[in-house]
Amino acid sequence: TYIHPAAFNGTILTALRIIDNSLTAIPNLYVVKDTLSEIHAQKNLISDISNLAGLISLKRVFLTTNHIAVIPSGLFNTLPSLIRFAAQSNFITTLEDITNCGLPLKIELLNNPFECNCSLAWVVNASLASITMTDASCSTPEEFNGFLVTDLNVTDFCIEGESREMNFMQLQPQSPINVFIRD
Repeated sequence: TYIHPAAFNGTILTALRIIDNSLTAIPNLYVVKDTLSEIHAQKNLISDISNLAGLISLKRVFLTTNHIAVIPSGLFNTLPSLIRFAAQSNFITTLEDITNCGLPLKIELLNNPFECNCSLAWVVNASLASITMTDASCSTPEEFNGFLVTDLNVTDFCIEGESREMNFMQLQPQSPINVFIRD
């Protein structure tokens, strides 16, 4: 199901709560782009969030438990007021580098099947750009399964000339491990 774009004509909407409605996409909210500061769209079937682009007053977005696999390229650059983006329990496998969007941003991505490779290496230094990425863990490759993305080193993600298995030994797991080496 979907919401017709004309549904918001003539409104001064500041918060939209469309929770548990079987929606497949974020509705077209352009007519309320100057006033809308919060969207709660949890527990839907949303896979398309491209209509978030350009919502200049949007501060908080809650998209937990949907069908989102892709965050559109450049989306965060079009949301100058955004401070919190929660998209837990979706199907997101990667996230483009957003360190240049200039936002103090908290991104919550627990329970998404992240593919931990070079495309996520930027996350390691994201705190330098006022970006906090919480609870995003690796699903693949297998040796990173369960590790938080933010706990990995850049060399864990991508290093030329060495096997990923060697990089895996450099990880700092949550609990201590003992390594015994024989001569």
